[in-house]
Amino acid sequence: MGGGSGSADDELHAAEGIAGAIGRDIQGAKRGGSAGLVVPGLQDEVRHGDALFPDAAAGSSNGHSSAVGAPTTHSMPWSSSDYTRIIIQALQTMGYTRSAAELERESGLTLHSPAVSKLHDAVLAGDWKEVGDVLVSLQLPPESLGECLFAFRRQQYLELLEARKTQEAITHLQAQITPLGIDRGVLHALTSLVVFTDPEELHRHARWEGPTPAERGRVLEELRSHIPRSILLPNNRLETLVCQALKHQVEQCSRYNSTEPWLDLLADCTSDSNSLPDKTVHLLDLHQDEVWYLQFSNGGTQLATASKDKTVIVWDLSQSEPTVRHTLRGHEDSVSFVSFSPDDRVLLSCGNDYIIKQWSMDTGLMVREYKGHTKAVTAMSWMPDGKQFVSAGYCKKIFVWHLDESEAVTTWHGERFCDMAVSKDGRRMVTISPERKIKIFSMPDKQEIGCVTESESITSICLSDDGRHVLVNISSESKPEVHLWDLEEMMLSQRYRGHRQARYVIRSCFGGARNSLVICGSEDSLVYVWHRATGALLARLSGHAGTINSVAWTPAKGGLLASVSDDNTVRLWGSGGPQQQRASVAALHDAEGEE
Repeated sequence: MGGGSGSADDELHAAEGIAGAIGRDIQGAKRGGSAGLVVPGLQDEVRHGDALFPDAAAGSSNGHSSAVGAPTTHSMPWSSSDYTRIIIQALQTMGYTRSAAELERESGLTLHSPAVSKLHDAVLAGDWKEVGDVLVSLQLPPESLGECLFAFRRQQYLELLEARKTQEAITHLQAQITPLGIDRGVLHALTSLVVFTDPEELHRHARWEGPTPAERGRVLEELRSHIPRSILLPNNRLETLVCQALKHQVEQCSRYNSTEPWLDLLADCTSDSNSLPDKTVHLLDLHQDEVWYLQFSNGGTQLATASKDKTVIVWDLSQSEPTVRHTLRGHEDSVSFVSFSPDDRVLLSCGNDYIIKQWSMDTGLMVREYKGHTKAVTAMSWMPDGKQFVSAGYCKKIFVWHLDESEAVTTWHGERFCDMAVSKDGRRMVTISPERKIKIFSMPDKQEIGCVTESESITSICLSDDGRHVLVNISSESKPEVHLWDLEEMMLSQRYRGHRQARYVIRSCFGGARNSLVICGSEDSLVYVWHRATGALLARLSGHAGTINSVAWTPAKGGLLASVSDDNTVRLWGSGGPQQQRASVAALHDAEGEE
C-alpha cells in the first residue's frame, strides 16, 4: 500500500502537495459558518484562488522542513502540531506509512502517544486491567473517566457471562460497575442478563454480538468519544475537514443547483447562471377565475391546481407537453387547498364551502366527504401512513380524520388557524394564527412544545422535509418578509426581502436540487427566488399579470418550478434555451421511468 517504487522522500513531497491543496480548500471554508472551520479575523487576508500560506502549499525548495516548533517563517492561525498530526493520520490512512513515519521523525511528533497506543492494543486484546490502568494514567476529567470505565467494564462483564463465569461476572458487577453510580435502570438491565446461560439468548437480550473484534472496536470508539482530541485524534480528521469545506462551498455558491456534490479540490465551487428556472416553459390557462394554490404529486408527474372557479385541475406532466388528467368539480365555493396522499393515489381538496373532499386519482371521482368545519378550511396535511390526515380552519378546530371514515377521529380546540403543516415523519405539527403566533405541537402527545410570536401578520407557512425549518410569510405594507425559523433552536435563521405582500395570502416554498432556494409569489406579479443560506435575491421572474398566490418546486428531477396567479393561469418555469425548457418537463417522464 505505502511502498511503491519511489522513495520515502518522493512520497512525502507528493503528500505535502496534497496537504497544501487541501489546506487552501479548508481555508476557503472559513469565509462562512461551518463548524470547526471559521478562522476569525482572517477574512481580509484571503483572496479568491490564493493560498494564505503559499510556502505550505508549495513546499520548501529542498523538500525538508524544520521541526514543528518552528516549521516555516510564517505563522498558522491554528496549532501547527495539530495540523501536522492530521497530515500524519491522513498519510497513514492513504497507505503512505513510510512517509507518515518520516514526518513523525522529522517533526518530532507522533500521531498517538505511547499510552494511547497501549489503550488501542489492550482493548482489542481484551486486556481489561491494562485498559483501566491506561485510562487512569491519562488523567481524564472525572465525568469522562467514569464514562470510559463503564464502557469497557460493561464489555468485560458481558464477556464473563459469555464464558459462563457467572460468579466472577456478578462480583465484577458489584465491585467494578455499581460504584460508578450509573442509572438504576441500566444496572437492573445488566443484572437481569445473569439468567441467560445460552450465548445466543445473551446476545439477543443484551443486543451484543459477543467478544468479537467488532464489539471491542465499538468499545474503542466509545472511549474515543470521551478522550480529549488533543490526546486521541478523531478518526479521518482530514477527510472530515475537506468534506466540511466542500459542503460549505456548495452552501455559499448561490447558483449551484445540482444534486451532485462538488468534489473539485483544486477550484472553488462555481455554477452556470442558467441553472435556475428563469423562463416560462408552459402556460396553462384553463381555469376560469383566480388560481389560489397548487401542489406537485410526490412523484412529480402530476400537478394539482385549486381555483376560485370552484374546480381543481390535475395536470399530467409525464410527457413533454402537460395535459389535463382530471377536472374535479363539486365544491360549492372557492377551492383554496389540495394535498396528494403519500402514494399519490388520493387527492384531498378543501376551501370556503367548509367541506373536505376525497378524490380518486385513478378515476377522477369523488370518494368521500368530510364535514366538521363550520368555517373555511385553510390547510390539510397527511400522516406518514397515508391512512390519516389532519385539517385546520378558521373555526378554531383541528381535526384528525381516517381516510375511510366520515367522522373525525380526534378534535383539537384552539384559535383561528390560518395555516398548518405536519412533518413527514408525523411527529411535529406547526400552526399559525391571526395572533401572530407560530405554535409547535408534538403529534404523538398532542401537546404544545413551543411557541414563537412574530411582529407582523402571518399568512402562511411551509415546513421543510426534515421538519426542522419552517418558512413564514409576513404581511406588511412597509416591510413584507419571508422568515426562516429553526424549530429546534427556536431561532430566526434568515430573512428574505424584496417582494410585496400587504393584502393577500401568499405562499412560499423551498426549492432547488438541494432545497437551497427559497421561492415566493408577490403582489407585484413577480416570482422571487432567494438563496436560502445567504438571503441573497437571485431572480425575479416576470410573466404573470396578477398577484402570484402560490409557488411549488417539483420533487422529481428536471428543476421545474410552478406558480399560480390571480390572472387565472398556471406557469411552469425552466432554465436555459427552448430545447432545455422542453427537456425540463420531459425529465419528469424519465424520472418516472427510472422508478
